[in-house]
Amino acid sequence: MTRVWVNATFGSVHYAIRLLRENVDGHRYEIFGTHVNPASPVLAACDHAGLEPDIGGAAYGDWAVDFCRANSIDVVVPKRELLALCRRAGDLRANGTVLLASDAAVVEVLSSKSTMYETAGRLGLRVPRCSTVSTVEEFVAALGGLHAADLVACLKPAVGAGGEGFRVVAPEPAGIGSLYECPSQDITQEEIVRILTTVASFEPLVVSEFLPGPEYSIDCLGDDGALLLAVVRVKGEGGIRRIVDRPDLVDFARRVTEGYGMRSLFNVQVRGEGAAATLLEVNPRLSAGIYQSSLGGANLIHAAIQLALYGTRVFPVPSADVALVTVMGAVRQQTVFGPAIEPGRGDS
Repeated sequence: MTRVWVNATFGSVHYAIRLLRENVDGHRYEIFGTHVNPASPVLAACDHAGLEPDIGGAAYGDWAVDFCRANSIDVVVPKRELLALCRRAGDLRANGTVLLASDAAVVEVLSSKSTMYETAGRLGLRVPRCSTVSTVEEFVAALGGLHAADLVACLKPAVGAGGEGFRVVAPEPAGIGSLYECPSQDITQEEIVRILTTVASFEPLVVSEFLPGPEYSIDCLGDDGALLLAVVRVKGEGGIRRIVDRPDLVDFARRVTEGYGMRSLFNVQVRGEGAAATLLEVNPRLSAGIYQSSLGGANLIHAAIQLALYGTRVFPVPSADVALVTVMGAVRQQTVFGPAIEPGRGDS
């Protein structure tokens, strides 16, 4: 029996945990889940559920080490406070707990889009034309540079997860039709300037060219710079996702893996194909859509755990050209212990 702790993460990981239990090896897992939100669907997939304290940084790292020791955790699948956990990987390992993540130095670089793009460019990876701005004047200048090059611009926080804060800079205000459509991510330069001038200072933003074409999400498993497994997903029309056979994009992910020395689960997002493939993000953790990749026959979470604990490097070849659609569902809310799972549970 392997004890796995999944800390506060995406609600969709509920499905990945269910697939983890259905692994082809018949390996038994006992799942501990914690979250800041007691209604998170992730908790409903766990054997034990608890609330996380409202702390961050080093304090969260201390709490996590104590939590793992008290509950005899074998493996941590991290998301919240990833960097803080990586900085305590040695302490976790000393207590017999493996953290599914790359080194803290790598995670720190990849946690900011600014340092990610800077280092990726030095590695020879194609990155979008972009600037990091911290003042209104810098924003206007960066936007002017992109417009002068005839490029569509977009805006996103330098530090953020998923699509948080992403906006496309529109040339004109929205028309009447926008009131009858789904909410748009478009925003005008004038509106951004108005918002920025309401505060004395703001966290860094990345002003970037908006890349056309389909977005590819590559779920990866690495081992100290070697890419062991990669599943390429693409968003299609009408909500369809596909797992596709794209050796060129797997090679792109391999260059990322080797360049940064990636380990365990991570996700690479790109737009474009072949020589035009351009990096959007490297997420040094499991992705929200990892359960979709599992539907192609590659149970990445199970594979990552088996690799970390036993060095197992035999994986199924993921199926290509698999079409996926998502459906809404409901699960019964898990009974939650608070503020955390009781110390000593691991001794039972």
